[in-house]
Amino acid sequence: MTAFLLSISASSNEKKEFIKVTDGVNYLEIDSSSCKIFIGFAGWTVKQDWANNWVNSLNDFYLSKKGFGKLYSVKGPNDVLFKNKSDINIDSLIIQLKTRINKNSELVISAHSSGSFVANYFLNNFLNSVNEIPNITYFNLDGGIGEDETFLDSYSALKISKIYPVSVYDKSTNTYSANHQTMIELAELYKNAEHIQINVLQSSCDKNGIWCLHDRLIITNPHNPTTFDLEKDYNNFSEENPPSIEYLQKIFK
Repeated sequence: MTAFLLSISASSNEKKEFIKVTDGVNYLEIDSSSCKIFIGFAGWTVKQDWANNWVNSLNDFYLSKKGFGKLYSVKGPNDVLFKNKSDINIDSLIIQLKTRINKNSELVISAHSSGSFVANYFLNNFLNSVNEIPNITYFNLDGGIGEDETFLDSYSALKISKIYPVSVYDKSTNTYSANHQTMIELAELYKNAEHIQINVLQSSCDKNGIWCLHDRLIITNPHNPTTFDLEKDYNNFSEENPPSIEYLQKIFK
């Protein structure tokens, strides 16, 4: 009987794994009854398992506490501007997402760096094809504005509850993250947008380490003080170096 109970306990605590939805997209279901859905769009060249680790860590440290039960992880685009869209099948993501979403759903999107171009493309196509629009919150994490198909058109933007362009400022070095000014400009494009500046008293980044601060929106202490180290910054999370969740905490108290 004791062995049986131990077996049940081990099974219930077993970490669930992401499953492949389509090229460039994985899915993790924590609670099938949950109306809260999260999609993480990783930055340029970030591999699928790295993106999974990021989303999984966000879940462990924050999302699970807020009742998010359905998590999507989207790998980084192979090219910076997501011009070649063959590596991430957004159409298939939309088809599957529409089976899990309705007007009562809450959809939160975090898109880092070039992942914002993928997210913009997704939102343009998703919002033009769905009948029941959920409550959508979109965080653009030190990313870009985009152009043509990767620019979030005004028609789609108006269907989003709130758009938050996010950047970082390190007070100790008087340094901003790489796309800080772009985030300010993005906030001025849409009436439902508001810039969030994450102020840190002291980071692991050197003075002028703008690309290190760029990854400060992924992990609390980026590993390379002068630039980004995508493999380490998307993977090496711990209690001492957790994923960055300040921007989420500012909105979801």
